[in-house]
Amino acid sequence: MAIFTKCCADCGASFTSIKPRAEFCGDKCRKTYNNRRAVRGAELYDVAMCWKDARTRYGDEEKAMILLLNKWKDEDAARAAETNNPAFQSYTPWKRLHHAFKLWLSTEKLQSTRAGK
Repeated sequence: MAIFTKCCADCGASFTSIKPRAEFCGDKCRKTYNNRRAVRGAELYDVAMCWKDARTRYGDEEKAMILLLNKWKDEDAARAAETNNPAFQSYTPWKRLHHAFKLWLSTEKLQSTRAGK
């Protein structure tokens, strides 16, 4: 049975696991991380809905969304800087999200091309 040394996605602590896809050192970190994502998602949802409804009239909602995303990125960088674990300092969940978004976008373009839009 293989043992993997991992870096917790929430606190940055090193831990070992028998699961190669493990991301957290324990339940507390998993819950904290997922709660933070839920709160951020709710904030982003509010800004996105305002942007959707008013994007032709105002235009400030896009700036608000970018400011919110930059704030979160800075918060994550500050949390990473607090740890002494170099693996956590180089960990960026944004890269995984960016890749997922690019895949979704390419799928949407493919579907709209097939539909003749």
